[in-house]
Amino acid sequence: MLKSKPKLKIKRTYRKIHISFFIGSLGIGGTEKQLLNLINSLDKKKFKIDLYLLMKEKGDLYVDLDSSVRVFLPKYKFESILSHFLNFIVNYFRISKTRPEIIHCFLPLAYLMGGLIGILNNHQNIIMSRRSLNDYQKRFKFFPVRRIELFLHKKIKLIIANSNAVKKNLIDEGAPKEKLRVIYNGFINTKYNHKESRAKLKESLAIKRNSFVFLVLANLIPYKNHKLVIRAADLLRKLTKKNFKIIFLGSGQRKYKLSLKNMIKERGVEDHFIFKNSTKKINNFLKITDVGISSSLEEGLSNSLIEFISLGIPTIATKVGGNSEITNNRNGFLIESNNEEQLMKAMKSFMLDKKLQNKKSLISKNDSKKFSLNKMVENHIALYKELRN
Repeated sequence: MLKSKPKLKIKRTYRKIHISFFIGSLGIGGTEKQLLNLINSLDKKKFKIDLYLLMKEKGDLYVDLDSSVRVFLPKYKFESILSHFLNFIVNYFRISKTRPEIIHCFLPLAYLMGGLIGILNNHQNIIMSRRSLNDYQKRFKFFPVRRIELFLHKKIKLIIANSNAVKKNLIDEGAPKEKLRVIYNGFINTKYNHKESRAKLKESLAIKRNSFVFLVLANLIPYKNHKLVIRAADLLRKLTKKNFKIIFLGSGQRKYKLSLKNMIKERGVEDHFIFKNSTKKINNFLKITDVGISSSLEEGLSNSLIEFISLGIPTIATKVGGNSEITNNRNGFLIESNNEEQLMKAMKSFMLDKKLQNKKSLISKNDSKKFSLNKMVENHIALYKELRN
């Protein structure tokens, strides 16, 4: 009998999906953290990744970027409109040469530059991720940002919103419905550093052991509306003798920070507030936090709220943007925008009722499951594969 020939094993080679990401920098911000986590989580055996940073500062998160990622930096310093234009030309030729399969832009500057570069290169797979409501467009009085973005919306392949509120905002803006997807932000639920106890951490910040701690995890930008928290604290200290501290954790505008400090001094509530700059190591602050607050006047989807509920920290949030997709009256308190009376009552309820705090903590932890990093990454991978096919 003739022996059958052994089957030849054909080694299949997988061609990596080549993606070019555009963003201003990797500074400490919600969008920057999300992009960093996405890039670092993608399998480098399946994805070839380029990162275009458009600002002269790389940002504090840059050191955490996977070393396999190829980074393109601005060639010219940002000193004039001409330097912006020259960097645009440089990046145009970089994209022409590298020919990525997908261009993915995060934040307005990156969308304007990356989107236009992609269109001029006749690129078929341009994606934009919108991370906030479009209120920022109103700040550009002499530059037609809204018109340019609407033009880009109609030309690019897909638009990713990070909340249903942002999706609705985009539809109202004129973005084609068939191009819209929603992918929620994802949070890495890292374990606390147990080397230091909660009591010692409080002591290091000059906080009494029995003090109730509220944390506002937001950069010092006026629309984050820290002033609402100051007004509520002024009401609260008149109604309770319990010790409480409010930590403002974030960096930002010096003028705005000074106005906050002056307001605190004028109202005589200095003993209740602590200012700390943004840091990559926020676990020590989260560990001593009893309740998290988001007091924003506008919000796409608050990363701070996701971080809070992922760790079982109940929240108080203003009813703006996508906040109601995270915080509700089951796992925390949802209040009307800029309403210090409602904020004060919510703060007081948590301070005076430990059982209520514990109950909402458990619900928060359960509700956080839809905001996992793995789910966020998986949804992006599915989308990238869909574009390849």
